[in-house]
Amino acid sequence: MATWPTTLPKPRQITEGYLKAAHRSSSESGYVHTRAKHTKSRKSFVLSWPDMLTAEKDILETFFDANQGATFTWPHPVSGQYTCIFSEDNLSFESQGFSDYTGIYSIAVKIEEP
Repeated sequence: MATWPTTLPKPRQITEGYLKAAHRSSSESGYVHTRAKHTKSRKSFVLSWPDMLTAEKDILETFFDANQGATFTWPHPVSGQYTCIFSEDNLSFESQGFSDYTGIYSIAVKIEEP
């Protein structure tokens, strides 16, 4: 299993979510019946960098290319290690300054526990 690149800076912001899916069905009497889809809950994360340098962007792209569809270890800066996957099939980088290119990008990456 791959490990998140240590050469990437820590995200400036981490948004955490808690996933626990449920089946829901409505009956004709008006009641809603629910049950958990899975026995295990999962965490999701959005990692944000408002000022990623071109060299760091290249490292993230290479890691994404090599590990999309596979699990990897991600070190949460506060709560320890998580086994994660990429939640989306693409990465989008926003250049900061189109008229005067500075080599700085803004990015948010979504990952989650499998």
